[in-house]
Amino acid sequence: VSNATGISTIARLIPDCLILSDAQNHASMIAGVRASGCEKQIFRHNDLAHLEQLLAAQPPGRPKLVAFEGVYSMDGDFGPIRAVCALAREHGALTYLDEVHAVGMYGEHGAGVAERDGVLDGIDIVQGTQRFDRGVIRIRVVRETWQNTGVDAHGRRYRGRVVRP
Repeated sequence: VSNATGISTIARLIPDCLILSDAQNHASMIAGVRASGCEKQIFRHNDLAHLEQLLAAQPPGRPKLVAFEGVYSMDGDFGPIRAVCALAREHGALTYLDEVHAVGMYGEHGAGVAERDGVLDGIDIVQGTQRFDRGVIRIRVVRETWQNTGVDAHGRRYRGRVVRP
């Protein structure tokens, strides 16, 4: 729910937004990209050269949102957060980082991989779910340009099973 609602709501607030999404993003992120109704482009998993190629092909003033993860749930690898943020800044794109699988596990205060790597302040939007079973969304908006923006959104529940260890 949190990514599906967060991405679709935020992208809809930005006219003519292009969403650039990592190929291995979680299903809830993919649902949010689809639900936004915005144009989308998929970059190869953690492939910075491909992401840069897609960003560079866009007009400089076009709003862009790069959606990626700190820890990818499907294979457990890490996103190149610092490098993605640098590319996004270079091409005038916003960043949306899903830290759901990292919150509580990484960083001095448990804020995720971006905190661990010292790049949290370089992210525009950080998503960290508090409870999967309730679909509670918590989006931390970091950049000044978004600090006074409030979003109240309710999405459909993303269904899945929790398997006990």
